[in-house]
Amino acid sequence: MKCPHCASEIPIHQQYCSFCGKKVEVDFSVIAASVHVDEADARARRIAQSLQPAIAFVIFLNVAAFVFAAYISATPRVEPLPVPGVVPPSPTFPQELAAHMPPVPGSPEKLLLELPRTPPRSAERLGFRRDPVRSQLHAARGGSQEALAAIRKGLECLASKQERSGAWAVGSSWSGGRASWGDVGATGLAVLALLGDGHVWTSEQGALAQAAGRGVRFLVASQHASGRVGPDAGHYMYNHGIAAAALCEAYAMTGLELLREPAEKAIAFLLAAQRPSGGWDYFAKEGTRADVSVTAWQVAALFSAALAGIDPPLAEGEKRPSRDEGLRAAGAFLDSLTHPGTFETGYDRRPEPGAKIAHPPLGPTAIALACRGAIGQEPSSLVYRSQANILLRPENLPQWKKEWGSGPAPTEFNAYYYWYHGTMAMRLLGGERWRTWNEAVTKTLLGAQEQDGSWPRIGQWALDGGRVYTTAMAILTLEATYRYP
Repeated sequence: MKCPHCASEIPIHQQYCSFCGKKVEVDFSVIAASVHVDEADARARRIAQSLQPAIAFVIFLNVAAFVFAAYISATPRVEPLPVPGVVPPSPTFPQELAAHMPPVPGSPEKLLLELPRTPPRSAERLGFRRDPVRSQLHAARGGSQEALAAIRKGLECLASKQERSGAWAVGSSWSGGRASWGDVGATGLAVLALLGDGHVWTSEQGALAQAAGRGVRFLVASQHASGRVGPDAGHYMYNHGIAAAALCEAYAMTGLELLREPAEKAIAFLLAAQRPSGGWDYFAKEGTRADVSVTAWQVAALFSAALAGIDPPLAEGEKRPSRDEGLRAAGAFLDSLTHPGTFETGYDRRPEPGAKIAHPPLGPTAIALACRGAIGQEPSSLVYRSQANILLRPENLPQWKKEWGSGPAPTEFNAYYYWYHGTMAMRLLGGERWRTWNEAVTKTLLGAQEQDGSWPRIGQWALDGGRVYTTAMAILTLEATYRYP
């Protein structure tokens, strides 16, 4: 079976991973599924071994026939011999789509147009996102059939709103967002939601898989030679962190080597932009400012890179931290923003009791807690349990306020952002605390979903990111039962 922390192959009975050293704790259903996979692999190997003599004999006959035909032929053959082989796949995407894509510096013009449909073995790094393991994880972690139906409806809505370029436009008439510089980030969120539900174009022919592939192609086409994904505009490190996570997960789920280089370049750019404090700012330029929100997406990208086995090597003369060093430094940054007495985390500075701050600490505390889980801090630690208890207070549980149903959308509370990061953090706790949070957030999101499958724009960042943002974030929140180990 695979280690749930680093995806290395380990014996089923082993309690600690030989590679990362972490304790291996998985659901019995996952172990059972792993056993079935191992049995199938062993059976396939036995069949292959038994067929080897026959295959060798057939190859020998073909070679002999070729030599004999060449020997007796008086005229050289113009046409090559019909040697059996793999039939090349038809293009995964419509050929006319290439004309609507921006150029890709240093990459083939038709990148991802003619990729193989059969995923390599390495694509199983995130195989638990596919059935039957997906359904087993969802049920074991308290997921409902209604949640799965809502996820499907939301993904179908997103796929129907994709631009011909493969992007999801923040400012489209449907989305209605204000931050037009954020198309790359919005596209990354939509791709993450599609990949999170197991849809990849290498093994599936449906509309959702094709939408994921077109979105990935747009992200690759949007990558600058420096490794930055997206334009040098707006708060572009949001774009970059989300897109980098999507590229890493696309590589992990397809195993396509064409995607390794873009993913490595994106992670290298991200690490080079890390501040000395361990956090990240809106920009990759020199400076000292950093905040927990933009840092969260860089941590998410590094976590996805770890799942994908991406850790870009240092180029000659390059100075930046490694992937794991970057994660450790991010942990120190979170600690610097967290008050040791109240355990609340500030947005860009430590919240002191009684001091006036621009951002209430509830949202940043949830964001920091989600980062702690991605970095690998133990859920049993004092700071993790204390911050989780803050989120579990009755007044802080996810809920849809009645006044949100009419009138202008409120801007004082970024609901989807809080609910998503809170869910990502609470899922690691399990037990009654996870059950309480998951039931609240699921009820809230299911009740808010609109007829077309989208979610309404509530909160300032929802007004900036539009329905692409709200819908993708709601889906990612509901997918927490099976999206990660």
